[in-house]
Amino acid sequence: MESLGNALSYCDPFPGKRSSLEILINPQAGSIKNSSKLRAIIQELKQWQTGRTKPPGRELHLQIHLTETRSHAQQRALTRVESILEDQWSQEKILVLAGGDGFHKDICSALMRQNSEALKKMYLLRLPLGTGNDASDCSSLTEALDILSGPCRISLRPALSVKAKGLPVDYAFNIVSFGLDAYVSELTEKWKNRMKGDIYKIMVDLSVLFYDKKYPIKESSIKLISPQGEISYIRGKMLLTVIGGRGKSSYGGNKNILPDEHNVLLARNLPIWRRILLKGAFMKGHHIGLPQAEFYNANKMELNYPQDPLLAQLDGEVLALNGGNFPVIVEKIPRTLRVLQKEYKRENNPW
Repeated sequence: MESLGNALSYCDPFPGKRSSLEILINPQAGSIKNSSKLRAIIQELKQWQTGRTKPPGRELHLQIHLTETRSHAQQRALTRVESILEDQWSQEKILVLAGGDGFHKDICSALMRQNSEALKKMYLLRLPLGTGNDASDCSSLTEALDILSGPCRISLRPALSVKAKGLPVDYAFNIVSFGLDAYVSELTEKWKNRMKGDIYKIMVDLSVLFYDKKYPIKESSIKLISPQGEISYIRGKMLLTVIGGRGKSSYGGNKNILPDEHNVLLARNLPIWRRILLKGAFMKGHHIGLPQAEFYNANKMELNYPQDPLLAQLDGEVLALNGGNFPVIVEKIPRTLRVLQKEYKRENNPW
């Protein structure tokens, strides 16, 4: 925390304005819990400060908080957000989340459920300190500090609401998927602290072989509503069903499952030998054009499934569904998160 505080003393996200900056840190995040990665983070923070001068006349109120459990993190976020919104001194209010995708999802979901109006009055920056970091708003701490050094611009990001029959409404902020990759997420969460290496790839290799031994694949009935209001009905045995808040999205540690502008992927079931041959293409984002991969654009998906278990994953968090939970409706909520990005100066074009 001391190293981060020192680095942030060089930051001024909104020069000329009074700003409040609240940082919530998950000390159990993968990059913090791992001692070698933590040392690398501290070194990165020190290197970023080299040669910099502190901004003159900066008016920034900074507070850093460590969280404990998931519920504590959510409650702490709600309390701190309420506090900074009530603060009359600051003109700009910023919440920085330092953790992984699960930490980001927990806090943003809590805000969606209990204080969604707050998201319209503050800015968000999610740091990549977890295992996968696909829902973070920057690729490194250096990039995050560059953003917080200002001047900033605002990028509006969507959310996804997930309504399953008989369950509370849930939210995701990157990708919701059903089928094989939810099983990968289940195995990854179970084994990530017990194994070294690319744990996600190892679990993909195992899931390709054994997924439908544990979860037999039955026919899905899927209804998609496009941004233009057009309705598509698709039926079939799906190995993988994916919907993102937007296209060009990844999961599993930068696996480009939605590699172009489409935000929906339906991958039909394949024999095991075909899965083995094609899994590399899906892992590398080279599955565009494959007959087994169907891409769509949709603002809403309705999924029906027989009276059999089906796994879903919401930004890496696994949800076990059964026949009583269908239909499941996933709906895109546009312009939900006000995310900080770096404002790059445009050079004059002599032409």
